[in-house]
Amino acid sequence: FSGHTRTFFMNTQNEGKLSDYYALGTGAGLSYKKELFKKLEFGTSGYFVFNILSNDLGKKDSLSNQASRYEIGLFDIESPENKENMDKLEELYLKWKDDRFVISIGRQFIETPFINKQDGRMRPSVCEGLYTNFQINSELFLEASWINRISPRSTTRWFTIEESIGIYPSGFNINGIPNNFKNNLMSNGVLLMNLTYRKNQYEAKLNNTLIDNISNTVFFQNEFHIVSKSDKSSLLIGLQVIRQDAVNEGGNADQTITYFNKGQHSWVFSSRIAYKSGKFGSNLNYTRITNDHQFLFPREWGREPFYTFMQRERNEGLSNIHAFTLNLSYQLHKQYKLNLGYGRYYLPDVSDFQHNKYGLPSYSQINFSIDGKLNKLLDGLEWNLLLVTKSQIDDKSYSPKFIMNRVNLFHFEAVINFHF
Repeated sequence: FSGHTRTFFMNTQNEGKLSDYYALGTGAGLSYKKELFKKLEFGTSGYFVFNILSNDLGKKDSLSNQASRYEIGLFDIESPENKENMDKLEELYLKWKDDRFVISIGRQFIETPFINKQDGRMRPSVCEGLYTNFQINSELFLEASWINRISPRSTTRWFTIEESIGIYPSGFNINGIPNNFKNNLMSNGVLLMNLTYRKNQYEAKLNNTLIDNISNTVFFQNEFHIVSKSDKSSLLIGLQVIRQDAVNEGGNADQTITYFNKGQHSWVFSSRIAYKSGKFGSNLNYTRITNDHQFLFPREWGREPFYTFMQRERNEGLSNIHAFTLNLSYQLHKQYKLNLGYGRYYLPDVSDFQHNKYGLPSYSQINFSIDGKLNKLLDGLEWNLLLVTKSQIDDKSYSPKFIMNRVNLFHFEAVINFHF
């Protein structure tokens, strides 16, 4: 048996007279794992969440006609008024494993470049399906999964793959009309293949994510580490290449309510150079989404793997962008780590819905966070503080709907986790 409690406070301050939001959530869960036979394991876990304190997260701002974006995600986005009846059976699986092979079936947490726990709220996303992992040799590893149901973070229900797309806000289609693909898509599931090669200081990953009847995404990541034995410093050079293509009609033959337009494709290139020495770490990153079509992937399933990703914003739904980030970290003590990140994201105009699905202005972002542990005083207790500022980087005057929860805001988080 193991347990986990989590308490999460969020507050977003928007510009001027736009609405501000706050929320305090807490929850607890239990996990049970049992070795039934020598190589067979049974596992299950469940969790419940309470809304301790918040303003009306479902109430729309009078100027922008939008509600909370971040705080509502702590609870159940389908029922913002629900404050206490939020519980879910998360894991329920059987796993067989030996030294080189793992196969598990049921409800489980899965980590891939695009489908992952994305656990920046009270509870992470969970998948249902079949997962396998095979160590071909000491350098080559193969993973394969079939997912037929998913329970995204910020929800309490389980959904089929086609039902889960569109639970989160869907933005606009290329004609500037609000997307209406929710409950209008057809897909049987998701097939994942992941190949990892590691040798000495080199690592390569090749991932293919096929969403049946909707899209196919190929992800390639190439990283080379240079380690200095004299001063224990290291240099990392990384490159990512992503190619997306629509499958069939992209989810629906009616192109006004489909997810991918027929024939649509996109390219993404992301690069990193990172340096680490002692307690200090840094990385400089650049991402380019080309001018072909939008990079699209259901936000309900995970966060994007780009090197320029920063907490509290994504570049999904965009094309023709340039993104730059610089991240610094310092291990102040064995139990405390400081992180500072700065990013600039140059995006198409907010009215260019062919390249800007959510109408997001070009922006700069600063993230500052502190991670801490209290191992000596209370083993298993961890805490995190995060401060985020986002500002538009042009001098254009935007209507409130393009400002609210997008730019010109301050966001604060405090999280306490206790594992026992």
